[in-house]
Amino acid sequence: MTYKSGDAVVNTMSRTAATVVVVVLVTLAGCSGLLVPEDAAPTVSETETPTAVESQTATPTATETETPASTPTATPSPTETATPSPTETATQTPDDTLSSDNPWGQEVVPVRINDSADDGRNTTALTLRTIDYWNANIERYTDFEYRFALAEDPDDARVEVQFRESIDRCDDRETNVAGCAAYLHEGTRARDLEVAAVESRGSNSGVLATTRHEFGHLVGLNHSDEPLDLMAQRYEGDIRDATDRAFPWYGDTLNVAVEPDTIDGDPTVVREQVRHAVEYYDDGADGTVPTNVSVVVSDDPDFAEVVVTNDSERGCTVTDGSGGIRSVRNLDTDERAELYTRMVVCVGPVGEDAVGWHTGYWLGTAFGLESGERAAVFQDASYSEIRSEWWE
Repeated sequence: MTYKSGDAVVNTMSRTAATVVVVVLVTLAGCSGLLVPEDAAPTVSETETPTAVESQTATPTATETETPASTPTATPSPTETATPSPTETATQTPDDTLSSDNPWGQEVVPVRINDSADDGRNTTALTLRTIDYWNANIERYTDFEYRFALAEDPDDARVEVQFRESIDRCDDRETNVAGCAAYLHEGTRARDLEVAAVESRGSNSGVLATTRHEFGHLVGLNHSDEPLDLMAQRYEGDIRDATDRAFPWYGDTLNVAVEPDTIDGDPTVVREQVRHAVEYYDDGADGTVPTNVSVVVSDDPDFAEVVVTNDSERGCTVTDGSGGIRSVRNLDTDERAELYTRMVVCVGPVGEDAVGWHTGYWLGTAFGLESGERAAVFQDASYSEIRSEWWE
């Protein structure tokens, strides 16, 4: 959303946008294999992200006037290309020979990190991935020719990325947002230090998307500018749906965590079963998922995009077989989701040697695969096949 006060324009990424949760259940009856009741339709309900309550320091506001944004036609999201080394650092070096359109007045914009949330998240890696993304794409979406780099001396930084527990003020107004940054469109000038505030909550991919979104405002993009699947808040048009994407998540990594103490069986065996399923998908799942996407095991369920569990507090209600709860984001005005934001795989009392198969089945759903699109091992599997070393 955009807040305007006088000449101040600040763009924010709303955290209260409706989240649609799709719940689909699969049951395993006796030894007959996978059964999907023909009359069982997915249950759809809407939830709202809780409002942050912790008080935070107000984010500085931009001092420029707003330029009306164009309304482009939606296109596929950009493919990340080779970028400068993530270890590169920068110092402040103003260059008067640069175009007056450059809002920073320098070719390299130094960035520093302020991690007040201090929740164990690797904010340096998230910031570097954001820097790499925009260094690879800034000239594609803007007319500017500068790049970002981590500041060698924090005092020289022109951008401070603030990872906070919550953001309840933006542009000196009370808000309920996931991020806040100034909109530095063409013809404006950046202040000595611009702030990109990011709420450090939820999965790493969500925090990464918010960080990239706020940097998008710093490079001059508004909510109606490309890339729409990153910048849009609510686009009056059509954006490519999640079911039409090979990888319907933010970023290029799917983190999978398991809560073994909530699942029947030896926790060590449960962990190994999930690891086999994750590695199977990381290797391409017999050609059913993209090979340029990393699927990795995460040690932190609160940060992972996919959580394998049977915890009722995460919404799991299965008493037999397994189920999936997928949270999605709708960026445009149709009723179909454009991106997935979280997946909870609920594994009931299936037996510890079947946990991997059930995890693998639902990882297919995380990639947007329909029943007939999954790898052969997940179609009409027998009791013994489900409990075999199917990943080999």
